[in-house]
Amino acid sequence: MKKIALITIGIIFLSIVACKKEPVETYYFNCKIDGQYFEPENQGGLGEYPITAKLLYDGIDLRIDVSKGIKNIFIAVRDSTKVKTQHYQLTNTPYKPTAIYDDNLDGNEYRTDSTSTGYVNLILLDEVSQVIEGSFYFNAYNSVLNDTIQITDGKFKLKYTLH
Repeated sequence: MKKIALITIGIIFLSIVACKKEPVETYYFNCKIDGQYFEPENQGGLGEYPITAKLLYDGIDLRIDVSKGIKNIFIAVRDSTKVKTQHYQLTNTPYKPTAIYDDNLDGNEYRTDSTSTGYVNLILLDEVSQVIEGSFYFNAYNSVLNDTIQITDGKFKLKYTLH
C-alpha cells in the first residue's frame, strides 16, 4: 500500500513539474504629465480604443495613441526608410517624428515644435509578434494658452497592427 501511495505521489509530482505554463505577455504605456502619473484606461477614453499602436505605409510610420478620460497622448514616428530600433527626436517638422498632448475638447493641443522637443527611443520592434517597446519624454507647447507641458518617464510595450 505504501508503494502505491509513493508511486501516486511521484506521478503527481512529475506531472506538476513537467507542466509548463506559457508566459503571459504584459503590455503597458505609462508616463508622467507635469509630474503626475498617467496610465491609459483599458476601456473608455475618447476613442473607441484607448490604446492603439499602428505601423503604416510599409513600416515608415508608427503611430501610438492613448487616452484616459479626456487626456490624450499621440506619438508619431516617421522614418523615410523604415521605422527601426533607434533614438528619434520629436519635433513638429513635416514628415518627422512628433508628439501631441491634449487634455480638453476645444482643440487647443500641446505640440512638440522646434523649441519644445523630446525623444522616443525604440528598443524593440518585433515584426513577427508585432510588438513595439520603448521609452519617451517630450515638452509640448500650446500657442493659444502660451503654456508648456512636460511629459516624462514614458515607457511602453504595445502590440501593434499593420495598416
